[in-house]
Amino acid sequence: MKVAPCNKHSWMAYAPQRQQGIGLIEALVTLLLTAIIGLGMAYLMGRSAVAQKDMNVLGLTVGQMRNQIMSGRCNGAGTVNSRLPVGTDTGITVSAQCNSQDTAIQITSDAEGFAADNVNVPIPQIATNNDDTSRDLFGGQVVMKP
Repeated sequence: MKVAPCNKHSWMAYAPQRQQGIGLIEALVTLLLTAIIGLGMAYLMGRSAVAQKDMNVLGLTVGQMRNQIMSGRCNGAGTVNSRLPVGTDTGITVSAQCNSQDTAIQITSDAEGFAADNVNVPIPQIATNNDDTSRDLFGGQVVMKP
């Protein structure tokens, strides 16, 4: 079998030079795709950190609201205004109002002789004020009705 002669005008003479340019383009495209993926991952990590911070602030505020209700500060007849600290070192406080609404519960008689009667039971509730701080932290007002 005879090998075809190769001169400088044939296609085979230019093949290695063309391959070097294509390899450089492939490397640049790979670098570009890696950079796009890296930027996307950084964006997702930043958004998840912000969402985690917001959930922590909301959790701290709801905990303070539960503490107000469980300690009996909302069982009075009128509305009680209070300031709820969000965290220990943040310096952020949220204004809240707590009050109790009387709910009538009807007790009926049965075979043992209980008489029918209505009993008013105070049910406390607490809500943050619909001010700029609540809108910035929570996106609106937080209401807790146990």
